[in-house]
Amino acid sequence: ANRCFTRLCAYRHTVTDSGLVKAPFRQHQEFEADFYATALVAKAALLRGAKDEGIASGDSMLRALEANRDNMDRRRCFRLRWCWQSGLIEREDRFYSVAQDRPGQLVALLGLPAVVLLELSRFTSPTARARRFREGAERLLGFLRGCNGLARSPGASVVLYAAALAPDAPLASELSAGLAANAPGEPGDDFESVDQASEALIW
Repeated sequence: ANRCFTRLCAYRHTVTDSGLVKAPFRQHQEFEADFYATALVAKAALLRGAKDEGIASGDSMLRALEANRDNMDRRRCFRLRWCWQSGLIEREDRFYSVAQDRPGQLVALLGLPAVVLLELSRFTSPTARARRFREGAERLLGFLRGCNGLARSPGASVVLYAAALAPDAPLASELSAGLAANAPGEPGDDFESVDQASEALIW
């Protein structure tokens, strides 16, 4: 466990506390940060009892959420990755954005961050920061609610867990019904059903 945590921390930017992809952190080198990777760093920190590091990565997630405000409100998409110099990366790829108007999006890339922000709101003393974490999670869930075919999207069970944790009873009920309806052996859905079942067991 210590070895895994150490390897994961190699992909944490020591200045911005963001989770990195493609390459570990190197001083004075360009990097590509990712919203989901930042949530993983925060989650791992909480599991290891490193509360301050988890909160710092949570703050990084809130900054990325704020940077996406216009995208979410006007363009109906969330940009998942960013660089130091150019900011959010505007690339139409399932690993770079989640779009509300395109079905089959990888909604877990926002579902897990919503879960982590909710957990951070509980680990943080009842302060303005804890409230910001909760509000950030609620904004993510509100955005996910507007995604076409949410219940049929890969990783919808992670969003269901976040909705239950919030708690957002209407969204949780809608997703539960949708996942149940899609569960029985529809053609071509076998691997997705196994994937969603595995996610549910992990959470």
